[in-house]
Amino acid sequence: MKFSKFLLILGIVAIVGIFTVNASFAVSEDLLTYQGSQYISYDKKISSIDYKYVFKDKKDNANLNIKVKKDYQNKYKIKSVNTKFFVYDKKGVFQKSIYKDYNGKNKNSISIKIPKYSSIAKLTINYKTKSNLKKESTNFYMRSSFKQKLYLQSNRSKANVLEKGYNKVNSGKIIYVPTYQKIKIYTKSKNYKIKLIRFMGLNTTSKMKQNIDVVPRDANEWVAVSYEFIEDLKPLGIRLYYY
Repeated sequence: MKFSKFLLILGIVAIVGIFTVNASFAVSEDLLTYQGSQYISYDKKISSIDYKYVFKDKKDNANLNIKVKKDYQNKYKIKSVNTKFFVYDKKGVFQKSIYKDYNGKNKNSISIKIPKYSSIAKLTINYKTKSNLKKESTNFYMRSSFKQKLYLQSNRSKANVLEKGYNKVNSGKIIYVPTYQKIKIYTKSKNYKIKLIRFMGLNTTSKMKQNIDVVPRDANEWVAVSYEFIEDLKPLGIRLYYY
């Protein structure tokens, strides 16, 4: 993905491009993510499926919540859920596929904990109705809504990131399309003023690093940046330069 433009807000001037940072900067450091959450929602005919991933430092957990929509709750109850998982090792190398069945106990909702180092490949919901059984399946290669919150920090600053958008499928690949992004950066001490914010990325077409630099007009204790993406620049990190 590529940063296409910055919106001017709160007195920030955006400078798009690559240039060398002046040697007069007193100190620089990278913002690192230490906490965050991701929410992905899938809309089926009878149920809604919500994926939630939460992490903090080195601990994380992922859950899938399936809920029968209100219009169908009187007629349909979740009897069971059949799942297929892809399992990976710690390096992200695929190991095997596993199948698990979950008893819904004829309720309107069920929560499934995603096993460690795995992703869900396919899911089938078995419903119990007054007359017969009904199935509803998904392989997750479908349009979905997306929301992400990230919390970053360094020795001198911290930042909050909020992103919203949707996922679409194109040529067998899931592509994230952001519709809203905003980042707020705060210095922890009045002794430090942010002189430049550098968004670092990798151009996926040229395979070369590409940066976008933002210069705050007023070096206050905090700044806020709204930005948009296009598809050929992959974000790699955020570096702050101080007076």
